[in-house]
Amino acid sequence: MMAAEGPMITGIIGRLPEQKFNLAAFGVAFAWALFLESPVISLLSVSAALCKDRQSFLKLRRFMWILSIGTTLSMVPLLVPAVFNTLAQRLLNLPPQVSTLAYNALWNMVLWPGAIGYRRFYQGAMISHNLPHRVAQGTIVRMLSMAGIGLVLYFFSALPGATIGTAMLVTGVVCEAVATRLMARQVVSKILNQTERKQSAAAELTYHTLFQLYLPLTLTIFLGMTIGPVTTFFLGHSQMAVESLAVLPVSNSVVFFTYTSVIGMQETSIVLAGEGLENTALLKRFAWIIGAALCGVLGLFTFTALGDFWLQKVCGLAPELFWLAKLTLRIGIVMPLLRAWECTQRGLMVKAGRTATVTAASVCELIGIAGVLFACIHRFELIGAPSAQFAVAMGGCAAVGLLIPFTRNATQPAISAAHQ
Repeated sequence: MMAAEGPMITGIIGRLPEQKFNLAAFGVAFAWALFLESPVISLLSVSAALCKDRQSFLKLRRFMWILSIGTTLSMVPLLVPAVFNTLAQRLLNLPPQVSTLAYNALWNMVLWPGAIGYRRFYQGAMISHNLPHRVAQGTIVRMLSMAGIGLVLYFFSALPGATIGTAMLVTGVVCEAVATRLMARQVVSKILNQTERKQSAAAELTYHTLFQLYLPLTLTIFLGMTIGPVTTFFLGHSQMAVESLAVLPVSNSVVFFTYTSVIGMQETSIVLAGEGLENTALLKRFAWIIGAALCGVLGLFTFTALGDFWLQKVCGLAPELFWLAKLTLRIGIVMPLLRAWECTQRGLMVKAGRTATVTAASVCELIGIAGVLFACIHRFELIGAPSAQFAVAMGGCAAVGLLIPFTRNATQPAISAAHQ
């Protein structure tokens, strides 16, 4: 359901004036917002893995507030006009029209990082207590609130498309965060009212243990979120730069929508791998099956009239953007399988306490993407959007390849062993 937000937003932007510039500006603003929220993304995984008792819950909650407030404040320097203009026009090489639209759109995203951190902490707590269906219910709230504000602004405002797009995003996230907290009341009450400790004092969560787990995960997410700004940088210097920046949010939303069902494989692997990782083979087999099936679905979509209908009628792309989006989508057919494998591998490594290995894979992925982008755009002078999709696929292959031997030899989780 969450993946439907991309097509929803790009569909509205595509029906407003100056779709090319507004789609490009929205893509830039969204990429930077994702980059700045990277420190809070791992709260879901860590909360799901460690939020088991009163002491760990309170410690993780304090940690969440520090991160959420810090990431929210990190948005402020980027909103200083001199800083943003230097970044957008000199470094990213954005045209002034795109730069102005992106700056105005970014103002809507101030509450985005903090709301994400707050929401993911309580989602992890619910997952750790076998209530994942409530996470899905929160997503429904998010989608409905996004659709509501999007339709209101589309019909009753004169705001540019990029600004409407970011307004939809932040409204959805804030509403979902509130709904998630309300749905987590029983879990929170159960944890805080515990009278007997199920763990010994030696097994209490310490900040040292928390940072040992969280910092490598955060670095991993940070590296992953760096892909957005890095891609934007290369696209700004590519052939058909504005068209590529405009097309990429559209193609990314379709690809992401296709493989969204495998995103939860990381948390699923953490919960279901077993204390001794005895379910590793089953999880890998499931990742292969669902990933391959979704590749087939995406291929069917991109090589038939269904894809044409979606890009032209639903997304409203002009002819100059339609063919570029279609080409970019076809290059991304392999992404569902790569993401299924990668999420499963990362979940197994987190369960085993080997987060440094996950970080190494992310470094490998980022270097691979940057290297392929440099070759495609600066060496061969290819069009930006298809080059970006190809680079992301190659980077994903590098990360998956690096993790294969580690997941093959997975053993007893380090954290569980340390608590025994």
